[in-house]
Amino acid sequence: MSEPSKAISSQVPFEDLGPRSLQIGLAAYEVDTKTLNLYEVKRGSGLHDAGKRRQILRDLLCMELQAKSYGKSKGFEVDQSRAHIIFYYGKCSIKQPFALTSDGLNTHFGFPIKEEVEAANALFKKRLFEILSGQ
Repeated sequence: MSEPSKAISSQVPFEDLGPRSLQIGLAAYEVDTKTLNLYEVKRGSGLHDAGKRRQILRDLLCMELQAKSYGKSKGFEVDQSRAHIIFYYGKCSIKQPFALTSDGLNTHFGFPIKEEVEAANALFKKRLFEILSGQ
């Protein structure tokens, strides 16, 4: 926990141990490079307290350590894996190299994903206000 970057490229076997599980918000597998990336998405616009930061970091490191084995257990051929947390609105409670913000998503994924997310947000916002106004 004191040096989280040491977990990168380290692996432990994935085991489904029952009721204790990790929240994975998004998994992305790149066929050409056989790379599996796991993501937790935080949509809040504020920073987390120290206890929540420790919990987020612990869960992230568990994802990092088990990602490759987890992907293989799901039938994927995985040569590389990583875990990240997307702090969509930019307030990062965890430091690099694990944190991403919406401003870095296009570069990270290699295509314009932020614009698609923003379009979906606008659609849901519009629909929510229609529902609330009785339309």
